[in-house]
Amino acid sequence: MSEHLLSVQQVCDAYSELRIRVADLMRSVSSEQALTGVPHCPQWTVKDCFAHMVGVPEDVINGQMDGVATDAWTDRQVQRHKLDSVSDLLTIWETNAAVFGKILPRIPQPVLSQFMFDQTTHEHDIRAALGEPRDQRL
Repeated sequence: MSEHLLSVQQVCDAYSELRIRVADLMRSVSSEQALTGVPHCPQWTVKDCFAHMVGVPEDVINGQMDGVATDAWTDRQVQRHKLDSVSDLLTIWETNAAVFGKILPRIPQPVLSQFMFDQTTHEHDIRAALGEPRDQRL
């Protein structure tokens, strides 16, 4: 299976590009738009989905991996950021970017690619909720 995966560097580069795209998109989201439900995680709003995207690297950095990839794990991320604004989440994501960037290449395959798949899926879920076209950089 590993012969079909991108290289670690390619996945890390793709994540860096995704983080920039999503940050650019989220900077333009109004408070009202942040409350829009996302189609593929209907229990989440745009802000909740973004909180999960921010929460995964945050949990990896802080070693909060109990129940990794379970509903309970992702729910803790969303609940932890329930009172945060989108702007707060952007600040957290940016603050953690350098540290997570050093950890990311050490995550083994296929887990690294699964992480990137999850992040990409949530980017598209947010875009669908906002009626935003696919970013031309994709």
